[in-house]
Amino acid sequence: MSRPRKKQDRWNHPHYAFAYCYNRKGMVYTCVKKVRKSTGLYWKAVNRQRALNILTDRVEALNSPIRDTSDGGKIYDYIDGYLGSMVGVNTQKLIDRRMYALKEICVENLELTDHRGIKAMLYRGVSNLDVSDSTKKSKLADLNHFFNYLISEGAIDRNPVPREKFRALREGLRRPLQEQEFWKVVDALQSSPNSRRTDHSRKLDKEAISYILFLYYTGCRAQEALNLRKGSLIGQKYHKANADFSFVDGDTIQIYGKGARWREFPIQFAPEIDQVLLEIHSVNPESERFFNARGSATYRDRLSGALKKIGVDEQFIKFHSIRKLAETRWREQGVPVEIRSLLAGHSIAVQVSRYLKQPSGKEILDMLDKSV
Repeated sequence: MSRPRKKQDRWNHPHYAFAYCYNRKGMVYTCVKKVRKSTGLYWKAVNRQRALNILTDRVEALNSPIRDTSDGGKIYDYIDGYLGSMVGVNTQKLIDRRMYALKEICVENLELTDHRGIKAMLYRGVSNLDVSDSTKKSKLADLNHFFNYLISEGAIDRNPVPREKFRALREGLRRPLQEQEFWKVVDALQSSPNSRRTDHSRKLDKEAISYILFLYYTGCRAQEALNLRKGSLIGQKYHKANADFSFVDGDTIQIYGKGARWREFPIQFAPEIDQVLLEIHSVNPESERFFNARGSATYRDRLSGALKKIGVDEQFIKFHSIRKLAETRWREQGVPVEIRSLLAGHSIAVQVSRYLKQPSGKEILDMLDKSV
């Protein structure tokens, strides 16, 4: 939640700049060093002094020199107290949701001093949920509330759920996809046994193969590929009446990217895209989209199955790993950083600082030879 900007929506502490009371849906909440907690009071002038007294107590508890988190106990030791702190303050529906998130994800009663172990447990628990990323972030927000409670109780001194929620947690533990692993995944998908498989299942296999190949050659984000329509091809001939289209020289793909920004990707940069699009079109000739807009979960299941087949831990490899692999391959091919940023829809700073692996020893020696 952003800091309230209007003075009438915030009561500042007279001595501490990092502590204040604020109005949240008609209730008084305290914020002490970004730890937010309800007071159970209504936002009325008559409750101002009582709220500031509660705020003072929480500031003193947070700054108390007696506070020791070296032996804070275990996670389950604080669940009853956490439940009691919400009763009478939050709705029963919200309480049930937060307690269910704890039960579903905190499956191990770890020591509160094991910060990294708790963080890894949260990642595994959230990754194993068969829900959308937005739901995962919501569950981690509920866990964030629980660990903020532990901070206010003096049990821990930092929150294992990062401020960026699921994305930062995932970034810290996943690893990049290697080139040879990618082609093993493609081979695993292509060699799936056809016995006792329906036509629909074989069709989904073909869609998944075309989907990951398209990500590999274009470096698109997963959702950008799902949104790609056949009318997004510039210089092509598409006849909706008979669901047929053909390529001509100079074809360019218009990609609706992040931040509602359009960019163009020339097919001549990666001629293999031509065959990939023709293949997926033959699978879904009647559709206006190349890929099934609702097929993300299906494609992800196919990718996870192929990764398991080749012995790679699938929880650390996502579709975004293929995008990073594509951008790293462009760098190794000598494509200038300005061109890479245009193709991927990134700023140059992001290309340089975040999406590239470190050069190999041979590459470093080659750069040294060229500089001499």
